[in-house]
Amino acid sequence: MPSESTYTLATPVYFYVTRFGHDRPVDIDNRLGLSQCSLCCLLRGSLRIDAGGRAIEAHGGDLVYFPHRRRYSSHWRDRAECIALYFNFQYRAIARYSTRLLAVDPEPFYFQTLPRTEDYPAFFRRLLADYETPARNLAALSAALGLYSRMSDVMAREDVPPVQDAIETALIYIETHCAEEFSIADVARQCGMSESRLYHCFREVTGTSPIEYKNRERIRRAIELLPDAQLSIEDIAERLNFSSPAYFRRIFKKYAGGQPSDYRHIAPRL
Repeated sequence: MPSESTYTLATPVYFYVTRFGHDRPVDIDNRLGLSQCSLCCLLRGSLRIDAGGRAIEAHGGDLVYFPHRRRYSSHWRDRAECIALYFNFQYRAIARYSTRLLAVDPEPFYFQTLPRTEDYPAFFRRLLADYETPARNLAALSAALGLYSRMSDVMAREDVPPVQDAIETALIYIETHCAEEFSIADVARQCGMSESRLYHCFREVTGTSPIEYKNRERIRRAIELLPDAQLSIEDIAERLNFSSPAYFRRIFKKYAGGQPSDYRHIAPRL
């Protein structure tokens, strides 16, 4: 994490607004978590989120925060309808003489329903209208960033252990090279530690192994590529360096809970 002699610069790298609803009760088990963070305004109905042994309840008019890369299940009831804002930031630790990319969000918020400090449904309807109007895209982005800034002042932060610089380096290396062949020894050398020490610290901080993290990252990339009709499933498997399409399908099902073809026409979903 950044030391006291640094400050953190956040640059938005992804921004998407959509509206969706469920006419019937729907239960979704999102094993990978979202690729982006999300602020979801529930226009009507009810929602329960189960994550990490905690349950979050929301009803019409509430605003719910979804962190990225956290497994959860969502349960939509009473003809639930919402407008969701998806976003991601790239974080950099800025020091006096250097800039370092951070692999870990320095503002670790968890699933939560936010205080009703404003009329969220009205705000999100305006946001969606601006987002869908090309001449108003920048206004929509500005409004979304303003909302996130206001909400980050009141959101509860997750109590997580400090992330060591070595593990940040490992995460960056794996995310950058996830479609390439590398060994644990390669990652350990980047971090300046032994393989056994890296494995122990990595699992302690992230809850998974470096190879599992690599596979999860490859499946996240696959989900982002699948809506591109110009890429076949075989093309995606090859691009992400899977040994065969069959192996890609097997790993995809393990982490995403379905087949790649199931995700061909699916937008990010909560």
